[in-house]
Amino acid sequence: MDNNLTNPTNQPQVPQQPEVQASQTPPVVGSAPEKKGMKNTFLLIVFLILSVMIALLVYILFTNKQSNLPSTTPPLSSPTTVVPTQTPEQEVDSIDVGNVDVDLQDIDKDLEGL
Repeated sequence: MDNNLTNPTNQPQVPQQPEVQASQTPPVVGSAPEKKGMKNTFLLIVFLILSVMIALLVYILFTNKQSNLPSTTPPLSSPTTVVPTQTPEQEVDSIDVGNVDVDLQDIDKDLEGL
């Protein structure tokens, strides 16, 4: 019988299960709110992007609709006046330059005074 005690092969082998130790690690406090905060931030960014896109779409559609509408007011027409045209010779003759000789005499007097 002593052989049975010293010889482990005669004993029925029971598979040993690793001992499960209850780990008492404290739950991470910041992990759950952080995920929720990231989700809220992501949704906020998506909402802002969609809002800007919708606003641009409305603006573009509104401005295109305005430019395609026919105008309700008739275009203003200026009264047509007939201006008599003159030939260049008539224009030159009609310019009053005064008495050129008198003006030149005044300049000569001023030059002599210097």
